[in-house]
Formats: sequence, C-alpha cells, structure tokens
Amino acid sequence: MSGTKPHTSHNPALQEGIERQLVKETKGYYVGAMNVDSFLGQFLPLSPDSPPCPTVSRDKFTAITSGGKEPSMYQPLIDAISPCTEGLEVVNTGNRPDTDIEIGGYHLKPDITIYDGSCKGQKKTDFKRLEMWIEVKPTESYDAFEDPDEEELQNREGEALASYLRGWKFESDTADGIRTRGQLTAYGLAQLGSQFRTFAFSVFICGKYARLLRWDRAGVTVTRRFDYTAQPELLLGFFWRFRNAKPEHRGIDLSVTPASDAECKLARRALLLRPDAECFRYEVPEDDHSKQVREPYVYVGPRPPFPSFSLIGRATRTLPVYDPLKNNVVYLKDTWRIDHPEIGKEGDIYHQLHHHHVPHVAPFERGNDVRGGVHRTVTQVLAEEPWVCGPRTSSLTAHIHYRMALGVVGRELTTFKSTCELVTALADAVEAHKHAYEDAGILHRDISVGNIILKNDGTGGLLIDWDLCKPLNKESRRRHDRTGTWQFMAAALLQNPQKLHELQDDLESFLHVLTWSTIRYCPSNLSALERGTYLRLIFDEAIDTDDGTTGGLHKGNHLGHGRYLPARRGEGFQFSVSSPLLDLLKAFSGGFVARYQTPPTDAERKTFEQQKAQAVADNNPNWLKYLLDHPFEAYDRALRALTNSDWVLSILRSYAKGKHGAWPTDDAAQRQPIVSNTDETAYQHTVHANRVQKLEENRLNSRGLLVSGGSGSGSKREADEPPASEEPKRSRDNNGGYNLRRG
Repeated sequence: MSGTKPHTSHNPALQEGIERQLVKETKGYYVGAMNVDSFLGQFLPLSPDSPPCPTVSRDKFTAITSGGKEPSMYQPLIDAISPCTEGLEVVNTGNRPDTDIEIGGYHLKPDITIYDGSCKGQKKTDFKRLEMWIEVKPTESYDAFEDPDEEELQNREGEALASYLRGWKFESDTADGIRTRGQLTAYGLAQLGSQFRTFAFSVFICGKYARLLRWDRAGVTVTRRFDYTAQPELLLGFFWRFRNAKPEHRGIDLSVTPASDAECKLARRALLLRPDAECFRYEVPEDDHSKQVREPYVYVGPRPPFPSFSLIGRATRTLPVYDPLKNNVVYLKDTWRIDHPEIGKEGDIYHQLHHHHVPHVAPFERGNDVRGGVHRTVTQVLAEEPWVCGPRTSSLTAHIHYRMALGVVGRELTTFKSTCELVTALADAVEAHKHAYEDAGILHRDISVGNIILKNDGTGGLLIDWDLCKPLNKESRRRHDRTGTWQFMAAALLQNPQKLHELQDDLESFLHVLTWSTIRYCPSNLSALERGTYLRLIFDEAIDTDDGTTGGLHKGNHLGHGRYLPARRGEGFQFSVSSPLLDLLKAFSGGFVARYQTPPTDAERKTFEQQKAQAVADNNPNWLKYLLDHPFEAYDRALRALTNSDWVLSILRSYAKGKHGAWPTDDAAQRQPIVSNTDETAYQHTVHANRVQKLEENRLNSRGLLVSGGSGSGSKREADEPPASEEPKRSRDNNGGYNLRRG
C-alpha cells in the first residue's frame, strides 16, 4: 500500500479498504490458538526472585463491560490492571491518534497505549515510543479469530485431532472479524515499523474475553481467548510479567541507543539534519571475514524512514549515517534477512563481488547478524506445533536481524539530474550485473528502482541490495524461485510463480526500471489518468487465485505484440523534451518481443528447416535470403541475444554515449501526476477479471511466426503482493515473507 494518500482521520471507506488489504496480505500468518499459560511461560517467564503478582477483585473486571459501550470500557480496564502496571504510563488514546504515522490515508489510534515511566504525562498515541497497545471491542462478535471447539479437542486424539485442527479456520471471515484483524495488523505494523524492535506484545479485548498477541517478522502468535472476568489472574499475570521483564524481553532492540549530545551535534552537521533532530547509536557487527573479534562498530544517525507497508518479511530500512571515528558518512542498511541455508549474508556476497573485481558495486564496510537470540524470529517455529489451526502446507519463513554499512552514499535513481544520467546509471548497473553473473557466478534477482543508486558526483550508478541473489553453483530446493520487486519483475515470472529465475528475467527487469522511471518522472503528452492507468496496467496488475497471486498478462502481451509503451490516439506517445529516450525505449523493448511470442511448433520448425535445406540445394539465393530474414530466424536471433548481457549493455551504452542523438542536460526528474482508481468495486473487478480472461484466451488461440506468414503473436508462458500504483513495493519472497521496499 502507498502511504501517499491525503491526510485524513475520518474516511471510513478508505480505512476499511486499507484494513482489508492488510488482512489479505497477512492471511495465514496468524498462528493460533496457543494456550495462555504456555504463552506466558515461553515469552515472559518469571524469575525465581520475582515478587508475587498483586491480586485484584473480580468486581473490577466485571465492571469493564457493565457500561455496554466500547468507550466506557477503557477507564475501567485501565483501573483494573493498574496494580500490575505500576511504573508504566497507561493512557486512554481511543480518540487521540498519532498524527505522525499514517497508513493508507488515515491516522491510527489504539484504544489504550502503554508507555514506560519516562513518558509521564503522555496524552496521545505515539507509535515511536509506546511499549504496548490494547485494542477493545464491546462484544465477542468482533473477535478477529475463532478458536476450535474445546469439547471437540477433548474427544479427539492422534490423526483425528490433527485432521480436525488442519481443517479449522482460525482467522475469522466475518465482516467484523476481518475489519478487526485489519485494525490489529495496522497497529502491529505501525509499532514495529516506527521503533527499534525485535518483536512486540499486544492485548485484544472483545467483550469479556481477551487474547494475547506477539508480533515478529515471521508472523503473529495468538492465544486462545479467555474470560478475564472468570480468570482475571491470566490478564493480570501478563501485565505483571511484562512490567517486570527486562527491556530486551519486551522486544526492545538494545543494539540501537540514544546518541550523546556531542555525537548528535557532529552527526547533524555531517548529515545536514535539523538542529533538533534526534540521533541514535547504531551498532554494526563485524563480518565473518574480520580477522579480529571486536565489539560492534558504532555509527550515528537519525531515526530511519518508516519501512514499506508490509508486516511480514525483511522490513528493510536504509539511511545515511555518520562514522565518528573516520569522520565521514556511510550508508546503513537494517533488515531481517531470510534465515535459510541457501540465502547467504549480503556481506559475504559483497566480498565475492570485490574478490572478482565486479565494477559499479558499493564498497562494503562491515556487517553481520545482530547478536542475541531475540534477533531471530520464533513464530515460524510455533507454526509447526500440534495445536496450530489451519493447513500445514506452507511453512512460515524464519528471519534473522542483519545490519551492514556500505562505504558510499548515493541518490535514489528517481532523483536523476538528466535522463542521460539515468541511462548511464542503468548501463553501469547492467555492467555490474554482467560481471557478477559471468565472473562471480551470482544472479542478482531483484533488479528494481530502489536497488540502483546514483553516485553523488553524477558519474554513473551502483547496483546494490544483493541479499536475494543466487549463486549459480547452488541448486535451489526452496518451494518457489520467484523473487523481486513486483513492478519490475519479468512478465514470465509474474505469470508463473514456479518458474526458475533466470538471467533473461533480470535483463527484462532493467527494461521495466527504465520505463517506469521515465513514465513516472519525465513530462510527456500523457494525461494524469492515462499515465496512472498505464502504470497500473503494466506494472501493478495482479490476479488472486487459489494457488497464489499471478500477474504480468498485460506486460507480457504488450511486449509480445510490440506495443509495450503507452499508446495515444492520433499524435502518439511523446516525451515533452526532445531526446533519444523514446527511441531507446522502443529499441530496448523490441529486444524482448520474441520472449512473449508463440514459438513455432516442432512441425513448423521441421518444415522451415526443410525449406532452408532445399534452398541451399537449389542454390536459390533469393529464396535463401528470404528464409534467413524469416520471422523464425529473427525469433531465434532475439532469444540468443538474451542468453547473455551483451546486447542489453551495448544498446544502453550506445545511447548513453550519444551515438543516436544528443541528450539534453536540463531534463531532470519531475514527479508526474497520476490518477488511478485502485479501489475497484466488485463490478469493476469482475469486468477486469473477464477482460484478463479474454486476453488469455486470445493469447493462447493466436499463432505467430508461421511459415505461411501469419502475423499474430502470443505467449505460451503461464500467465507476492501487488501494490497500489504509487511507489514500488516488493512482492512476497520465496518463502512467503515480504521483501520490503522501500529498502
């Protein structure tokens, strides 16, 4: 989802749409229903010397629901738990949103928020500082989850019990349940995204029932609901354990701490920050290649930007930071990398790239997994427990906290000062990709706008973010191979989630990066509606099926038919500033036409080869020339050209050097307006689905490249989450996590 909607706190339709999108993105990631005692024992164990939990009269808890309406529940709940939250600041924020955090166009306001004692007098929601939030609903009909029947559990055992739990739908699909789960997801996303956290706790109240939740980047662990009026000791015990827990056991990341006044002053000056900007000390571990075992290196910088709006996955955040020892500025990357034997640490990849002298990659300073067990997700482990409801066909993905520093600070690709700089940077990235593939045996697999940066001196670009790359000498045994940033992924990958990610897919992604960047940031004769419609159709298209999400039908069809660029009636599509850019895009996209054309059948190929052999035997030069210029030969030549990077690199270098016309020097990036209705009605969605189905039928029925001269073309290629058409978001990664971008 994009966070660029107009500011509003009171748009119910918009809010409900965003919540439904969040529910869709987190489907299957809520793990329940865990026993409450087990939850408390595993996540908030009491030490032997812990003082006893205070007791509170049950009347205090029965009073919570006596008012009948939700707002009347807040203060009685705060009063009831107050003996166990002494030293914490518990605030009624049901009507006091955080105006600094916006998800999809509306501000968030959990009913009750809990801060540590340093936030005395806090009155409103502040996701950057809150320790925990509580969401309250007046009755159990709003429950976001549905527990399996207790009696059924007691009457079953063995495979009968396992089968019953596998078939149980834990995530409620009622209208109220879906909306509630969307709210919970938004709050969890806002807290994890705003803070330096390894995980977070929250409490959900629905009528006289309560659930405890624990959030990390693999998923959300949810307890069975319990009647807190009958068992108040469970709710009190949770808050008591939380109050007495060490900061790291509350989920606070102790590898990031406030910087001193002196450090802040130096960092603000070096990073050109506001005089009052808060700064932090970021610990970055030494990599495995370091010859010394040293304490983590410390950089100083501001709070990182809010990550992409996905709860699950890598949650990558990047920012320039100050190196106090070297008195310079470097690029910090904080992420939750996939914890899998086939996914190496990004620092190790940089060492390989540097060893093979791969050009146009950033110098690696240091980086490694952040120390400590709390920096690993655990939800994926619990998802394998016998009490878990739902099918076990797709396991959750383990993530581990990773932080690194690169010895360069560049600019985003979409800040190009001229289109020539943009094309030159893209050519540099292709050259880096070529040598990484050919010399180091590494395929990048995530070519996107966010992963190519411009050098500050304007001399070109760098290819970064190698954390999803794949060494070519390793056979992937993972469930899927599709990975990358949705908008820029090859149509072939989007159409078939099981397709092996190949070199040609990355080469095609470079085309999509250049096209998206220029359509979005270069003035043209497109209207805002035409621009938005094109971007959405080609780059955001996604179809939900029982087997997952696919896309790329329009992208592949338009490429295969040679009409990849926007079309306008009459005058045709043109950029406002005269340059070789449009010709480059036409030539560049033309190189991928054959990828999405229907290949000749074996019989057609045999006939063609026989005709060619006969022309040679007859010594008929005119017929032979015709056959050598035949679409079959052009088709083969085009596909051969994509077996390495040379053609793509040569065309970009040729244009960048002005061999096809001079480039203007003053056509810097200008963000162009777009209008695109992303909130389809059910009817509109049906119309769109029917249109896609018709496209697919036409695609499969069409025949091209025939000896008889047929001109039709299509694709035999079979046709994780699509974003709204604002700024790019990464799709689901191979194991179901989200590869967040903005990072």
